Amino acid sequence: MEKLVIRGNKTMLYCRVTCIGEAPILFSRLGTEFVFKPKRNEKHSFPFTKGDVASVHLYRDDQGRIGLPTAHLIHRLNTVIQNQTRFADHFMIHEPFITLLDPDTDQPVGWSTFEAPGRIVDGVQRWILRAKVDRWKCTVLVATEDDRATSLLRKIFVRVGKKRRLGWQPVGDKTFGSFRVAPIEKTIVPEVATHATS
Repeated sequence: MEKLVIRGNKTMLYCRVTCIGEAPILFSRLGTEFVFKPKRNEKHSFPFTKGDVASVHLYRDDQGRIGLPTAHLIHRLNTVIQNQTRFADHFMIHEPFITLLDPDTDQPVGWSTFEAPGRIVDGVQRWILRAKVDRWKCTVLVATEDDRATSLLRKIFVRVGKKRRLGWQPVGDKTFGSFRVAPIEKTIVPEVATHATS
């Protein structure tokens, strides 16, 4: 039996959507030109490590857990919706931050450093560094006023998981950030959490 919530004169249905990563997710808070570039002729120690550089790209909530701003997800959702409509025209996501969890333990995820060759400038190879999470899942609570929209909701998330994906993707890559969608759960009034991000 569906549990519904009454808001004013309209009925709000809450759906819990769980995305399970099928490939690692990469993080990039800055442009693709933010790279680890040793100074010319510098052969000794650096004031920071590659891990220090990669960690700059991580998003964390006020408890230090790794995740993504909800705005990033909504942007990807909007890219697969047709007919000049937006995700917000049909649905609402309360949480401003989406925490990533380990799919086996439901504990906060760890991360590692991803590096790839960048441009060669003045004969010097530059390296692009990003933070990477190998195994992940996330759960998003979505509200809608139309229970018929739940099938549309699943189609939108499935398409993002296959075509648009989450996080940063290197040029030419078609795998990073891909995910599958678990069966959507309809639920009662949510406990809406507010997270500060850094």
